[in-house]
Amino acid sequence: MSINNSRQLENDQLANQFEFSIVGGIPGGSEKVSMRDITLRMDKSFEPPKEDVNVVDVWFRGSKVPKTTNVEATDKTFSVSVRVDENWKIYNALKKWKMKVYDPNKANSLGNMSTCTDTCVNVFNHKGDKVKTFKFINSKLKAIQVETFEHSSDEPTRITLDFIYQKMEDGIESF
Repeated sequence: MSINNSRQLENDQLANQFEFSIVGGIPGGSEKVSMRDITLRMDKSFEPPKEDVNVVDVWFRGSKVPKTTNVEATDKTFSVSVRVDENWKIYNALKKWKMKVYDPNKANSLGNMSTCTDTCVNVFNHKGDKVKTFKFINSKLKAIQVETFEHSSDEPTRITLDFIYQKMEDGIESF
């Protein structure tokens, strides 16, 4: 790419302009937080999953030649860290969702239809316009962890949410 072409690319995307949303609300959460799209407050990083393809080694005349296969090797997991509201309403709704995925007290779970929903990470430009969406189809909450409480901190309480998903869409069409 020449210098003239790179100048036409406009401003760099800033890494701090994004939000996390649960499309259609939290499955199984309370009525106050489950019946609408919900955007959770974030102030930590988000790393999109690495999209990966399986590789096999083919040996040719004593040399290893790596080849890609028709098998996806993506991990299909992601994590987000979100801020907790002072009445813990979001946490409680998320915990209800997690208990529907697997309830250790009853040793049972509900099926995928009632425990999966789409989630999104929306990215914004410097003007506040949405310019990219990473949509995770059929996301399921698999773990919740309350981050460390600390007396000397004035930071908000956060929870880390671990998800699995079926498919990630980012607006790029396949051929």
